[in-house]
Amino acid sequence: MQENMKEYLTEKEAREKRLEVYTEKIQEKVLSRSSETIRQLVEERHRQKMTQQEIADITGIKPSNKPHWGQTPMWST
Repeated sequence: MQENMKEYLTEKEAREKRLEVYTEKIQEKVLSRSSETIRQLVEERHRQKMTQQEIADITGIKPSNKPHWGQTPMWST
């Protein structure tokens, strides 16, 4: 009985590790695809000389109020 329990727990731990790796790979792939889609959308917006507000008006999605990286000074504490 003890041996069966030990084997079960070992297999369970191995499954959990495989699932964790699988989940991380999926997240990496989704992030990569999302980043590429965003890059293409921004590129197209620039090509058409449209502002973020114009895109927001067309799509009905409000533009982000968050500052963009690289456009705000770094504050030290």
